[in-house]
Amino acid sequence: MKANFLTLAIAAILVVTNLSAKSNKVSKKLDATCSIKTYGLRVVDAQTKETVPFANVIVKTANNKLTFVKADINGYVNLSTVNSVSFTANVSSFGFDNTNNVVINLSGASKDVVISLAPTSLSVPSYDEMGLK
Repeated sequence: MKANFLTLAIAAILVVTNLSAKSNKVSKKLDATCSIKTYGLRVVDAQTKETVPFANVIVKTANNKLTFVKADINGYVNLSTVNSVSFTANVSSFGFDNTNNVVINLSGASKDVVISLAPTSLSVPSYDEMGLK
């Protein structure tokens, strides 16, 4: 009985060790795959340098194809539908001034291209300016 238990315990240890080694190899392959970086477009606030979530981007390629894309919650724009590394972009978001005809070339980019949007300056008129006293 003890010999069967010992055999079973050793077999279990060998299985766990083998699975751990295979898992480590798979993990290394995933790390190598995930380390490949494709650079893209990021929209930020010109004053605070914080990302602007859900900014609207209209991309115009060299062959005049227009594509509408929206930044994600982190201000990153997925350009997979654009199919071009060189284009112009018009960027807008609520609370910011529009940025028009920004020329972008991602060919050979070593980091994300950043488009800065200036916050819209809103002013509330005083009582005097509204004619209220």
